This record gives sequence, C-alpha cells and structure tokens, in this order.
Amino acid sequence: MKNKDLSRLERNLFTLLCLVNLFPLLYSRWFPSMDGPAHIYTANIVKEILEGNMAIKEFFSLSLLVPNLTGSFLLSLFQFAFPAWLAEKLLIFLILILLPVSFRYFVYSFRKKSTLLTLAIFPFTWHFLFMIGFYNYSLGLSLALFALGYYARTREACSMKEAVVLGLLTLLLAFTHVFVFAIFGIMWLALLLGDMVWFFRKTGQKTFFTAFINRYARYLIGILPGVLLAGSYLLKTAGNSVSTGTDRFLSMGEHFRWLFITRPLVIYYMEKEAVFGGIVAAVLVIWTTASFFSAKKDAREKKRKQFMRNFLLAGALLVLFFYFLLPDYKAGAGGHLSLRLMIPFYVFFLAWLGTHKLPQWLQALGVAGILFSAVMLWKVHLPELRQMSREAEALVQAGKRMPAGSVILPINAGDHWLQPHFLNYLGTENSLIILENTVASGSGIIRWVDPNANLSRRFGGNLMFEDTALFDDPLVQNRVDAVIIWKADRKNREWPLFSEKMLDNYSPYDTVCANYGWIYIHKRYKPDTRTLLKWPEPVPPRSSALFVLAEPRSGNDEFFELVKKPLIPRYKKDLIWYRFEISMYSDSMAAADSVYLTCMIENKGKTVDYDAFAVQADTFARRYWMEYHPPFKTNEGDILKMYLWNPARKELRLLSGKGIMYAGK
Repeated sequence: MKNKDLSRLERNLFTLLCLVNLFPLLYSRWFPSMDGPAHIYTANIVKEILEGNMAIKEFFSLSLLVPNLTGSFLLSLFQFAFPAWLAEKLLIFLILILLPVSFRYFVYSFRKKSTLLTLAIFPFTWHFLFMIGFYNYSLGLSLALFALGYYARTREACSMKEAVVLGLLTLLLAFTHVFVFAIFGIMWLALLLGDMVWFFRKTGQKTFFTAFINRYARYLIGILPGVLLAGSYLLKTAGNSVSTGTDRFLSMGEHFRWLFITRPLVIYYMEKEAVFGGIVAAVLVIWTTASFFSAKKDAREKKRKQFMRNFLLAGALLVLFFYFLLPDYKAGAGGHLSLRLMIPFYVFFLAWLGTHKLPQWLQALGVAGILFSAVMLWKVHLPELRQMSREAEALVQAGKRMPAGSVILPINAGDHWLQPHFLNYLGTENSLIILENTVASGSGIIRWVDPNANLSRRFGGNLMFEDTALFDDPLVQNRVDAVIIWKADRKNREWPLFSEKMLDNYSPYDTVCANYGWIYIHKRYKPDTRTLLKWPEPVPPRSSALFVLAEPRSGNDEFFELVKKPLIPRYKKDLIWYRFEISMYSDSMAAADSVYLTCMIENKGKTVDYDAFAVQADTFARRYWMEYHPPFKTNEGDILKMYLWNPARKELRLLSGKGIMYAGK
C-alpha cells in the first residue's frame, strides 16, 4: 500500500477508534474505582469552599500550590456546570482522548511515514492505574508524551519560544503528577544524551562546550521551575510522611510473569484476563523480532533518526530497569510502583516499535490481535463496572437525602479491594463532611483544618469494627450526626461490642444499596421533635415472597429444596437481593455437624453463582437467616435455587421459613 493511502487509512482508523474507545462511558452512570470516589468528593469540597460554604470550611481548607492538582482542579471546574457523574465522565473523556492523541504525536515526532502501530495504544488507555482512579497519573502520562514529542520536533531550532513552551508543559506536568514527571526526566535525559552525542560528533571536541551551552541552556532553564516544584514537594513529603509497614518486592519470577501477561491490562480477574494480556505480549515480541530485521532495510534512513531511535529504546529500557529494581510497595511513599513503571515502559517501547518500518501485513495482524484482546477484556470489565455503578448511585442518593452540613462517620467493613473509599460517594452531590478523605489525609488540593478530624490517620487506615474507641473520641461524640456502615457481616465477632457502644448514642434509621449499608443517626434527631437538621423518612425497598413454608417438614434428606425459580435473562434495572429465613431444630446433630443455608444460580446443571451460610441446628428451635446478592446479569436458562444442605444426613425438623426478593435502593 502506498504511503498516501496508508496515511489516510491510519488517520481514519485512529479517529474511529478514538470514538469507539469511549463506548464504556455510556455503559454505566458512574465509573467506580478505588480512588475515583475520593477525587469526586474532593472536587465537590473544593467547589463548596470556593462558594463560601462555612460548614465545609470548618473542616477543610485549600492547598493549591501542590502537585497532583490538575485532575482535582478540572473535576471541580466541571462540577460548577455539571452534576458530579457527568463531571467525572468529562474528565475520563479527556484522559481517553489525550493518551492516544499524545502517543500518536510522539511517534510521528520520530518518523514521517505512516504506521498502523499508533492504533496499538488504545488498550493501554484502560490500564490498571486508570481503572483504579489514578486520574492525575493518567493525565500526566499524556502530558509527558506531548512534552517529549515537542522537544523531539523543536530541538533543531532550540529558540527561546520552544524553551518557554517546553518549560510550561513540564511545569504543568509537575503540577499533575510528580512520579510521571520523574519518568519524563528519565526519557528526556536519554533523548538529550543522544542529541548531545550526535552533536559532539558533528561539531568536534574543541567547540562542543560553547555550542552546547548556546544550544541547550534554554531548555535546561525552561524545565527548572518544574524541577524545583517537584523537588520541594518530595522533600516536604519525605519529612512529613509516616512510614507504614515495610517495603514489599515482587519476586523475579513475578516480574517476568507480569511482562508475559501485560499486567497493566489485567484489572479484576487474573485467571480470566491474563490470556488476553498474553496475546498482547506475544504481538509485541513478534514486532520486536521483526524490528531487528527491518533495521537493515532502513539503511537509507537518516542516520540521525536511527541514532535518536536507539536512545529512545535506551530510555524505555532504563524505565524497565527501575521496574526490576524498585519495590512494588515503598513504606511511606505508596504502592503500585511496579505498575507505575510498567505502563510508561510499554508506552515508550511501543513508540520505539512504531519508529520501525515493519511489513504492513504484520502491522495489521498485530493490531487486530491487540484490539481483539481489548474487546475481550471489556467483556470482563464492563459488567463489573455496571454493578459497582449501581452501588455508587445508591450511596449518592442516600447522601442526597441527608441534610447538608451533616458530619458522617463512615465504617467500611467490606472486603472489596476497589472500595476502600467508596463511602465518599455520599458527598459527591451534597455538601456533607465525611470523616474519611484520602486526598485531605495526603498532600492533595485540600487539607484537614483540624488534624483530629483525620480519623484514618489517627486510627490506622479504614475505620472498622475493631475501632470501638471511636465512640469515646471527643470529636465523634460532639460532632458526628450519623454513622454509615458498609458491607458489614453482623455475625462478625467484633459486631456486638461495636454495636453496643454505637447504639448508646445512635439509632437505626435506614438501609442503603440492597442492605449493603446501614445508616444510624444521632438520637438528638428524633422524628417527633423539631431540631436543627431534619431527616426525611426512609423509603423502604419493594419486596415479594418467593416461598413460605406452609407446614413443618422433617427428615434426614441431604437436600431440602425450598425454591426453584427460573430467572428472566436481562441486566437488572434495580438492585436485587434475596433473604432466606428458616426456623429449625434437631435432636440428633452432633457438635461437628452443620447445616448450610444455600442460595445458588444454576444453568443446565452447572453452578453459575453460589453462596451459603453454615449453622449448627440446636436441640431447641432457632431462626437462622442469610442474604444473597446475585450477579448483575442473568442469562437464558438461569434458575434460582434456595435449599438446606444437610451433609450429615441427621434428622432435621423445619418449623417455618420464607424466602423474600427485595428490589430498590
């Protein structure tokens, strides 16, 4: 194919993929992640402070001249004009557009002829750190590519204008993310070194120093403000950081395994997603092998371009070296360091491959394999995002029902690794003070006015049932209006003591998100008295009976089937969950024998989803219950079953029972 035709094809495909790459934004209202809720809540706090909200100002203050600022600033700006969910999508839209565009700009800074390898960047826009809410990191990666591409295009002119523009880009990068600024520094120094070596060969030793000062001093001065900002931030955080835990290193085998499966593309399920990451890794290996053979065919290419291309590879390999050298978790500095290095390595290594003249059929096949992997990964990721979006929306609506200015104590007892800051969704569309904010606890755009309000720092991480001393804390006793408990197991051995201390001052009020959350409000807010804050009446979820045990049953069967209900294939519009209650006793059960309350979804004899609760049937009648949260999507042939499993096959008597389906909040 002629270069003109290839250029048109590449440009059209790139534009089309930029649009298709935005499809997941239409799939769910919210884009749940680990840090995303904290960023959206922080943006709302910034907006409220700028609007003069005194209740918010009592707890939070602004801190503007710090790195990791750009994402929060943009979110706050968007929230002045749009609701929080749309502001988040606008920021994500910006990230998803900027990374491929900046990558293409960077690649074509090193070559003029078109290449299809620019299309291979799209799966990497949905990298692991972006999916867990590292928005500033993702924005910083795009800025680094623009800055490096700009330097590569303007280094010949080296005028004051180019130096000022590069300085502004690097200063913005330093305000966006310090770690990515360091990656930029590695790559820029590699390119600068390559340029210097070439210039030395060209000018000779005698005139090199003078010519070097005249040529590069402007660039060095231009990036100095960014270097000073990043350096001062690192010195400040090093002095103030609290070291928690010890450094954790990946094994050498794990390092290589992550490379073999393209770990930045694996988000939720290693066993499901690793195979598609492996396809991407295989394509990169094939392209790399072919690039060494294509080097001979590029002999006519300008030697300087080949020379700079080698230093681009050297910079990428230096980033890879630090990937093997540094810990995955650095005490006092944070985690995911290995992935923070892997992602730019893949981006710059892919850019290096893009500078080679590979056979067009090989480019096309490789890009097809990579895009196929991206689609298959979407099939895994999108249902997870939609399910968590439903939970996020339930929390947002619960927060909107709370009176503005309320102080909320969040107890996150869930074990979902993506939801440590999920309760921040309560404050995304209402001016609430939630006593957990990772941005305010760190070195972000907001700070706690009163250090005592930083409960996460004082009590060591997420607030849990073990933190019964919370209710003896003066700030909690005097200021907290409500407690929300998220995804807690009330059968937890810590629950009785925790609830006893909590119920001294707080009363049960409402449930949130299919009974995943419970709200308790302070006893000073009574429905029958006029108080400063008025709490609206809670809206109960809809319910319908699945079964009612009409008469007692007894026997020593292994299975007591109570419900067998075909399900309609669909994505659920509401949050749906099931409650299974049974009253039973047994005279013959031994201490080691258990009965299992079981809920499952079965399809053609195969188990699709399953949950069970083990109990020991006493010699006197007792009521047992469990709640079951099914998958978000049901398929043709799915059947819901509720039954008792009696593996010991001892005599068991069922006195009463019922199964209820709930739908709603």
